[in-house]
Amino acid sequence: MLSKRERFQRILLRQPVDRSLYSAWYHFIKTEADPRKLADATIEMQRKYNWDWLKVNPSVIHLAQVFGNEYDYSQYQGVYPLQTKQIIQTADDLGKVQFTTVKRSRTLREHTEMIDKIIRTFPELPVVATIFSPLSILFLLLGCSPYVHQNIYGSNTKLNVIQILKEYPKEAQQALLNITKTLIDYINVLEQGNIDGIFYAVTGTGNRFVVPKDIFEEFSMPYDIKILKATKKSTRIILHTCKDYSNPKYFDQTYPIDGISWDSHQDHNPRVDDTFLHTIVGGIDHKNISKLTSRILVEKFKSLKYKLGDGNYMISPECIIPESTSSMILNSFNDNWEKGNS
Repeated sequence: MLSKRERFQRILLRQPVDRSLYSAWYHFIKTEADPRKLADATIEMQRKYNWDWLKVNPSVIHLAQVFGNEYDYSQYQGVYPLQTKQIIQTADDLGKVQFTTVKRSRTLREHTEMIDKIIRTFPELPVVATIFSPLSILFLLLGCSPYVHQNIYGSNTKLNVIQILKEYPKEAQQALLNITKTLIDYINVLEQGNIDGIFYAVTGTGNRFVVPKDIFEEFSMPYDIKILKATKKSTRIILHTCKDYSNPKYFDQTYPIDGISWDSHQDHNPRVDDTFLHTIVGGIDHKNISKLTSRILVEKFKSLKYKLGDGNYMISPECIIPESTSSMILNSFNDNWEKGNS
């Protein structure tokens, strides 16, 4: 029988495995302000549910903090804490986005220590770090959502990201390059600590109605590719493109990745039984996870196995699930896995 790590590596390389993998993740709103507490909460979750692989799920804005934004974690709107400081107020402030390192950044250092603790706690478990794309981070530094045309919680910015990119391309590209170099340093340090993979989130920027394709290919793709190519050969890459019009086939066909994750239940996205070059990560509708029953789960597992075979997919919700999701539902993943794979 394969170990969890062997199975994780083989399935993302599209090599034969004895069965597929399953996992799930959510935000720990009450603890994510403190990476030490977030580590403990993540460890407790893994002990409780025994996932086949573990995606470490930090705050959505933690990488924007690295470059100077500040947030009040006592107040939330959805998964966003209240923004209290926005480093870029005008286009002239793009120069404030400077390259930094894990050694110089308290936020990166604390998150590295958090991930190291999780890896030490579960030495046999594949652990995957979440990395947001440079363009996604730049959206946040401008006080804007990288999913829809609106400000994030606490921001009263009047800046338009696409307009900034078009009118100040050199300044924006330098800021993106500095973010890219910082993320490469961060990932390299994580790899020294034996991280198994990267969950690379382009958020909603793959949606052509959020970021037009020509803008994306100038201001996201080169920096994404630079980061992904800087990883070690043994580091598995799962790319996540979020929400509607997420364009997963574009990333599947053009990015150096091993797995592809998207919301296949959205009307304008392809389904999981469509043809993809890389391993599919998903299959479970995160928006309706509270409606899952044992019977529905068994049918879902059987359906995915029938459509995709034994080794072409990794079962998971297709985005974050509510932290309030009941233990009964999450435990049912374990309880019904063998039934659905028989």
